[in-house]
Amino acid sequence: MSTNRQDNLSSDSPPFWAESLLEVFSKPREASKRPGVEHALERLEWPRLCEALSQRCATEAAQLLALRHVFLDEVSWLQRRLAEVVEMANLIAQGYRPPIAPVAAIDADLERALRGGAISLESLKAIGDALQAMHALRRALAKQVELAPMAWQWAQTIAPLEPLDARINNIFGPDGQLADHASPELGMLRKRVRRLHEGLRKEIEERAHHKDTEDLLQDAYFTIREGRYVLPVKTQMRTRIRGIVHATSSSGQTVFVEPQDLVAMNNHLRMADFDVIAEEKRIVASLSTEVAKHAPAIAANLRRYVYLDLLRASAELSLDLKATPAAITKARIDLRLARHPLLVLKHLGDENAETSVVPNTITIEPETSTLVVSGSNAGGKTVTLKTVGLCALMARAGLPVSAASGSECPLFEAVYTSIGDEQSLADDTSTFSAQIKDLSEFVEDLDGTSLVLLDEPFAGTDPDHAAALGIALLEHMHERGARGVVTTHLDRTKVYAMEHDWLANASVSFDVEHMRPTFKLRLGTPGGSSALRIATAMGLSESIVERAKELRLQDATGDLEQVLNGLEAERRALEASRREQEAEADRARDLQERLEESLRRARNAQLDALGDEARAFREELRDARERLAAHVHRMQLGETAADALQAEEMRTIREELESVDSTLSEAERAVDDEAHPRHKVPDEALVPGLTVWSRTYKREAEVLGVDGRGRVELRIGLMATMVKADDLRMVEVAPRPKTLAEEKSRGTEAAPRNVHRGGATTSSKRHPRPVEVAPQLDSENRPMIPQTPGNTCDLRGMRGDEAVERVEFFLDEALRGQQPTVHIIHGHGTGILKRLVREYLATSVYIDGFRPGERTEGGDGVTVAWLRD
Repeated sequence: MSTNRQDNLSSDSPPFWAESLLEVFSKPREASKRPGVEHALERLEWPRLCEALSQRCATEAAQLLALRHVFLDEVSWLQRRLAEVVEMANLIAQGYRPPIAPVAAIDADLERALRGGAISLESLKAIGDALQAMHALRRALAKQVELAPMAWQWAQTIAPLEPLDARINNIFGPDGQLADHASPELGMLRKRVRRLHEGLRKEIEERAHHKDTEDLLQDAYFTIREGRYVLPVKTQMRTRIRGIVHATSSSGQTVFVEPQDLVAMNNHLRMADFDVIAEEKRIVASLSTEVAKHAPAIAANLRRYVYLDLLRASAELSLDLKATPAAITKARIDLRLARHPLLVLKHLGDENAETSVVPNTITIEPETSTLVVSGSNAGGKTVTLKTVGLCALMARAGLPVSAASGSECPLFEAVYTSIGDEQSLADDTSTFSAQIKDLSEFVEDLDGTSLVLLDEPFAGTDPDHAAALGIALLEHMHERGARGVVTTHLDRTKVYAMEHDWLANASVSFDVEHMRPTFKLRLGTPGGSSALRIATAMGLSESIVERAKELRLQDATGDLEQVLNGLEAERRALEASRREQEAEADRARDLQERLEESLRRARNAQLDALGDEARAFREELRDARERLAAHVHRMQLGETAADALQAEEMRTIREELESVDSTLSEAERAVDDEAHPRHKVPDEALVPGLTVWSRTYKREAEVLGVDGRGRVELRIGLMATMVKADDLRMVEVAPRPKTLAEEKSRGTEAAPRNVHRGGATTSSKRHPRPVEVAPQLDSENRPMIPQTPGNTCDLRGMRGDEAVERVEFFLDEALRGQQPTVHIIHGHGTGILKRLVREYLATSVYIDGFRPGERTEGGDGVTVAWLRD
């Protein structure tokens, strides 16, 4: 499988290699050359899923391609195709379904035109309809370029052939035939034909109703034979009317005679008809020549139209399945809440569709070769097997998988199966020999790109021999590097899986209380077959079941079943206890939250009251100061000795007011400190670039410098000011919980330097401590999300402070809008804007991580960031 190649998805045209992708999707899938693969597709019922896709296509060409849907080997192709399907699904989910009308297959007609052959009128109409549909789709997607940029990339490569479209479609009438206005000559010729018809009809009607001929006719009507007006004459009377006999009735009782005196008029009509036909042929021939000139462009347009048709069908299928894109991984399989896609489609539209198919999370870690699934009969083991296989095939086909968001799946080049009872009396094969035949097709071809799905292997023979053969097969798969899922009822196989780290057990559970399977998969533990319970539930004689229990007690092989049943009972008890504890914990958390909320409201009410009192007092203080200043000013205008004494008293009062003002400011700061407790900034931490909180200005500021006398110069927005060091407080950032990616990366090597985590308290340029370098972020685990207006912030042309404020507001909006990923466009320029943005992201509590854009996303002129959940 080739490595990933990235190209700019936001450009005005598809990537340079996309023509190859178009070429791949323009041909049906060829049968695999690896033995056993086609058989596996049949056993997994992949053709049924392809048929469901085909039913959602509008064009016959897309329907045929869907039935033989291709699998992709290029990772770049697959990622591009998957991103296109997701984009189209989002567009449809928002209520816009691109108009794709059914068009006939016109490839053969285009080839005939290229060779200079004649195109029929029907073929010309089909070509005109196709041109009209392609242009309509191009215009429609041009209006959705922001929501569907990748679909528009394809649509805009549909060459505009509107003049040819108009010339072809303008010659047809509503009935699909050539209209009189197709050419001036045709209009005149058809007018002449109509005039001749009217004259002939009048003449022959007169003869049909004339008293001399009325008795000679079978009926008083006329008809047309071979384009000529004739009368239905009784056979025995044919000699009574002079004229030409053109035909007889099937009974022989009537001859159709053209009266002699109407022959000339009929001849004129026939010649006029020939002139019309000749003109029609000339029109079609002329347009056929035009079609031949544009045939290559029409064929190329048709390929894009069919591609978009198949793309829309894929998107609609994924919406019906509630499918999500799976991240491409090297080894890990993690299908979260996966559902069998065919079962989902079966119940589509049912009232209880959501609960009809039980979802299961199926996880196979990289160090695990095979998942061994056991448990009750009819409990869903085979469904689990097929779900894994179909999801793997969907991922390889560039389709979202029928699982929840966050799913992961490698790309398997070959999927092999041995499922079900394939015994055949005609071929003289038993169940066992049929399985051996299946396995012998592919066991020697297994490698690290193989997925093997085995349903109760070797079940048709002695259990001891079956277990031995099954274990040997598991070891062979492990040695070859293949991955797999195997179902079994054999205790020896279950125990072997428990004893070896490269195997993992799983089981389908059984509801003992209601005596029915739950279809829930439980990872990590084997399960009993519950055969006796199921036999009882299905009505087998109680005496037979009881005797079977007695025999099992005498047989040592029943020990594991008893142990598993005991473990299951303990698990159910623990599960019930866990649910009770969780409910109690929920109640305790709810009580704690309510108490904290009550305390918070009481505290806020108290602080609000203090703040209101302080504001009211400050208003009174300001009014007093203004009155005092006015009085002092008046005295200064005409000062006397008494006035001087009064002025001295006024200055004393003013000083007292200033003291009260200072005390009030301290009180307000104390209230603010109570509402927003912050630590004082240590003197040694006051360095240029540090972000601090100003109690006076009640906002964050940047330290520009310290004058050594306890005063600090700050920059607040675009303003510079001086404050006392005591006025400053630390900007605290709440510690964030570790992300899943961080937990996984503990103890691993450092990640590439171009990937960062958000939430650091300082930036690398503005504080002595460096920005935290994130653990390796597996980009395969993050599905490609195209840029949309809702997740893109364009800062180009803004100044630094303005841009940072814009980013902060944008992240707040994105978080409320539940955007998982955002794209921030800052361009290259001098690099200052890019540095400021990334320094801010490194300190933002909104951000889980960020990195420069890939080539497909705008390169280093874009920063892609992931918001925290």
